[in-house]
Amino acid sequence: MNYKTFKLLEQYSECIHGFTYKNGGIVDLPFGNQHMGLLSFHYQDEAWENIKHLIQTLDTDVKPKTLVFTEQIHQDHLVNFESADFEKTVRDGYDVHIIKSTDGVFTTQTKTLLMTFYADCTPIFFYDPILRVIGMVHSGWKGTNLKIANQGIAFMTKTYGSRISDLKVVIGPAASACCYEVDQEVYEQFVEYPHCFKPSKEGHYLMDMKRVIYDDLIQTGLLDSQIEVSEDCTICQSEAYFSHRRDHGDTGRMAAFISMQ
Repeated sequence: MNYKTFKLLEQYSECIHGFTYKNGGIVDLPFGNQHMGLLSFHYQDEAWENIKHLIQTLDTDVKPKTLVFTEQIHQDHLVNFESADFEKTVRDGYDVHIIKSTDGVFTTQTKTLLMTFYADCTPIFFYDPILRVIGMVHSGWKGTNLKIANQGIAFMTKTYGSRISDLKVVIGPAASACCYEVDQEVYEQFVEYPHCFKPSKEGHYLMDMKRVIYDDLIQTGLLDSQIEVSEDCTICQSEAYFSHRRDHGDTGRMAAFISMQ
């Protein structure tokens, strides 16, 4: 399997994580063979085969057997996996948990894989290496407007007792300032971030959503050294990533995942 890891988290050998690419999987699909969208409207069986193969190729002695997937709704609902409501099934020897109507999940459990799905929105990885808390959050423009990244920080401090000074956060590949065009309605939702927008055509702007998220995280007290921002753009890097915007919806999904040994 083919996926990207991040320097900020690579220093912690117990933190298994990554963001999958478009190709490198084991299925044959018209738009790329590493489709991971288990909860997408099509090719779910193929996505499951890729997910299983990903788990078997992870660089860890003990492979996760508890899998947690989020049914994302572009809102700001966050959950603690240990107390969340979920649909549970056993599939090919894995305990599969699907958490409905949520865009972020956190846990302290080991051998548990958290996974969220993408085709332009922003994945945000959270890790507390002291208390060993992991989290994955999905942030589209609506979630970004609701400051879901900041809510993730607050969730960790309140639920687990994490200290802001201990946290590590990665803003992963997503639609970026070079390509992510939004209309006037979206622009008006972010009037306090004029530096994150550049006029394009009439009534439209190029939005730097990663910068909005970064600026919000800095407001929580995080330092720049505690945040890594990927420069990768899912829209223009067509050989590397699926993109809902670029491919007009006829595309696959990447997955962001995190687990603790």
